Amino acid sequence: MCKIKDASIDSHPFDDTSYDSFWEQKIVIKNDKDVARINGQHYIIGSRQIPDDGNGLGGEWRTIKFNNGRIVKTCDLWHQGKIPESYIDRLPDNAIFYE
Repeated sequence: MCKIKDASIDSHPFDDTSYDSFWEQKIVIKNDKDVARINGQHYIIGSRQIPDDGNGLGGEWRTIKFNNGRIVKTCDLWHQGKIPESYIDRLPDNAIFYE
């Protein structure tokens, strides 16, 4: 028989070990040039240069301005989720959406 876990707004689909492992990996890559953290959300910039429904965020063009002044225009931005409160101090915003 399968146990069903009670879900709440603060729950996540992983067990605690997987969940922590996911966010700990984001700390390891936090200074990579293709990592953007905007408004407490974590993103990875993909490598595709032609818009396509199979790209991150459906291939919509997004412009990102990093805190260091670098500007990136991408049609392949992968949203990885809201950064949990317990990780926000180690994964602070490093960019904004720029229009």
